[in-house]
Amino acid sequence: KKIAYPSISKAFDDYMKLQKMKPGSQNNYQITKNVLVDFSKTKYRKELTIEEIDYRFLVRFVKYLREERAIPNQPNTIAKRLKLLKA
Repeated sequence: KKIAYPSISKAFDDYMKLQKMKPGSQNNYQITKNVLVDFSKTKYRKELTIEEIDYRFLVRFVKYLREERAIPNQPNTIAKRLKLLKA
């Protein structure tokens, strides 16, 4: 039987529902979710599932944050996005 993995945005939404977060934390998770969805739709032309996140995805995501966004992110912001993705 094949397992159906959730999309990135669904996984973020489910995680946020289960956690008791302060409004600032909720905002950070929402922004990270939006950036990830934008990245996956830009680079992969679809929203990816959590199963499709691998090392190559992470390298491309960091490059996207650092160089390819309209306003490149600072190293601390990149670290925060990766930390929230890991959670």
